[in-house]
Amino acid sequence: MIVFHRKRSDFHMEAMAYFREIVTTDRRIQELKESPRMVVGVFCNFVPEEIIYGLSAIPVRLCSGDFELARLGEEVFPRDVCSLAKASVGMAVGNHPLFERLDFVIIPTPCDAKKKLCNVFRSYKQVHVLQLPPCKHETEAQRFWVEQVWKLKEKLEELTGKKLAKNGLKEAILVLNRRREAFMRFLEIRKLTPPVISGKEALMVTMASFYDDPERWTEMVLRLCEELEEKRSNGQFICDIFAPRVLITGAPLVYPNFKLIDIIESAKAVVAIDDLCSGTQRLYQPTIVKEWSMKEMIRAIAERTLLPSMCPCFVENEDRINRVNQLVEEFQVDGVIHHNLRICPLFDIESASIHSELKRRNVPCLVLSTDYTYEDTQQIRNRVEAFLEMILGRIAASKGRH
Repeated sequence: MIVFHRKRSDFHMEAMAYFREIVTTDRRIQELKESPRMVVGVFCNFVPEEIIYGLSAIPVRLCSGDFELARLGEEVFPRDVCSLAKASVGMAVGNHPLFERLDFVIIPTPCDAKKKLCNVFRSYKQVHVLQLPPCKHETEAQRFWVEQVWKLKEKLEELTGKKLAKNGLKEAILVLNRRREAFMRFLEIRKLTPPVISGKEALMVTMASFYDDPERWTEMVLRLCEELEEKRSNGQFICDIFAPRVLITGAPLVYPNFKLIDIIESAKAVVAIDDLCSGTQRLYQPTIVKEWSMKEMIRAIAERTLLPSMCPCFVENEDRINRVNQLVEEFQVDGVIHHNLRICPLFDIESASIHSELKRRNVPCLVLSTDYTYEDTQQIRNRVEAFLEMILGRIAASKGRH
């Protein structure tokens, strides 16, 4: 057995405590209850938040990782559906405080479960469906998606009783682009080794953006970056340079379902980066506007929400393989774990091509299937620890460490 000494510091970071509070407490729900603005529930990164903010409404993500909510969702949704969809239904069935506050829900259609969520949610809230094209690179598909974004704009104008102004949409685009710039600074810090922040904490940061005011979130990310840079200059790392650096790809990890990331990092590895729609993918791409006309802004927003998407719902998805390869290089990744949610064929089918590509490049890859239950925790832990032990052997051999 290969052993290395792990040096760990329990940092008290004001900014990180803020992100934990947003994700794990009802602080944001209370703020939304007190807000006079319309609150719009959304799923997936396909929903163009710029339009919602441009109309002075507030988008909040409805994806849930709660096991108890998933069990509750089975009252009206089939048991053999992915846990994320069932937990989302559980929010409606259980009259979750966040769901209760919603004025409206927007649901894209990346999978059959999301399509059927529309019917369930219509019993509780008004719902707008964003139809996705099967492909994203064909001209007809892109034209179809732009039309979908225009229809959403018109629906939101009807609901809010407001006309979307060019200046309002422009300001929303600029605010969200600044949010993305702050996030990219955060990612640059995550590239450094040894790391100064865990993968679990990084995922908390991203997930806070699901609910938080974007300008406040941006300010806190920049403050967190300053704190992390100070910790690094003081030599306060969360582990030593030989800790395996792991990339997680595949199905989303959503709080509180951090079982997999907890297992990885309790085994003395670090999740250096992820390729999840609940993580890095969410804030990776800016909206690039050529001119500030309404038509051009809508086109740019549609392009940002469609073309960079790594979602396996599309017929072609070479982009995802390319992104994984890119992240492996940029973040000095030692091994990749592909996370599948049981009963989700989309990610499961793609795991074979990801595994094959990484094998070709001599990058270790472990494919795991799990859900929100805790019954398989020990089995997952055993497989992860064996995978990390193999990676440690490779690290030792490559760096001549015994």
